[in-house]
Amino acid sequence: MEANIYPILVGDFNETLTQASKNGIQDLMSSCNLVQVFQETVGFVPSSRHNNRSVFHFFVSKPILKYVLKAGVLPTESGFHTSDHIPFFVDFHYDLFNYKEAPIVPPNINK
Repeated sequence: MEANIYPILVGDFNETLTQASKNGIQDLMSSCNLVQVFQETVGFVPSSRHNNRSVFHFFVSKPILKYVLKAGVLPTESGFHTSDHIPFFVDFHYDLFNYKEAPIVPPNINK
């Protein structure tokens, strides 16, 4: 992998970290030097409301892991309940983005 390129990859992979499949998640993690944020910070977090599997993953490059301030799941009362997945978040320190302050700018919906 090229120097100074640190991918962040998030998605529903429909595969747990323990499932062994050729060219699956474990190969992706190894070839891209990625770690699963929840596995590294808080432990196992199920991603489905219907079973105890974790198939929705938040991967970061190993050098980025030190910028993770907090990771967790949103409580049921948060209002995010339209999906079969449990909503989760990862909060990064703004130094990751080379900002002293990271302003939040509303999207321009008049494009």
